[in-house]
Amino acid sequence: VPPSGQPRLLVLAHVNVVDVTTGSVRRDYNVTIAGDRIAALEASTQLRRPADAQVIDARGKYLIPGLVDMHVHGSDERFLNLFVANGVTSVRLMWGTPLHLNWRKRIDSGELQGPRLSIASPVVDGPKPVWPGSTVVADARSAKDTVGQVKGGGYDFVKIYNRLPREAYFALLDEAKVQGLAVAGHVPLALSAAEASDAGQKSIEHLTGILLAASSQERQLRQQSLSALTGGEAGKGIDSKTRRILREMNERLLATYDPSK
Repeated sequence: VPPSGQPRLLVLAHVNVVDVTTGSVRRDYNVTIAGDRIAALEASTQLRRPADAQVIDARGKYLIPGLVDMHVHGSDERFLNLFVANGVTSVRLMWGTPLHLNWRKRIDSGELQGPRLSIASPVVDGPKPVWPGSTVVADARSAKDTVGQVKGGGYDFVKIYNRLPREAYFALLDEAKVQGLAVAGHVPLALSAAEASDAGQKSIEHLTGILLAASSQERQLRQQSLSALTGGEAGKGIDSKTRRILREMNERLLATYDPSK
């Protein structure tokens, strides 16, 4: 037991340290950890191990920084410890719910083993959303109200989706800046990837909108997408006619790819 007020010392002895900044491996090193900080990293022949430290013989093993999974969906807490077991120490949950907020509280308290969690809001979409359970935002006023609800609910950022209208999108981005929240997700069909980037969207998931942005017929194909994909009900899927239109559009996207764009 360490003296009162001092962090417990842990030494990983004779470990191979993967230096991700240089792409090299530092072989046969001792890494001393004090509490939740790395206190020393030296060749094993140079470092005298503290007498009160817990020593783990890591000979033949490799030490890397914690990995981050930037796009995760899930609702079963039994899988959380598998992230940690595989070196994933941080996870970005891309459709947050009160369940996930509870997970984070229990992980922080030590009751539940799991990675650090960055939790998105419930998906924010436009009228006739793609997925059941989405938060529907149709205009600027409801967009601002939704950002306030996300902030008040304890979520880390706003997750947006395909059918969010232009007016609502830009109002949401503006209010998110005021509230100190990031906005991430899909690029809504009503605007371009360049507009999303300029507006301050933090990430474009799955590269949505990027192939369209690289088409010499971007404007025409976006309008066609808006016409084809604004109908239907959440969770009902798409009919055969719409599926055919989408297939033809994808073929045109590939055929009109413009490297300069």
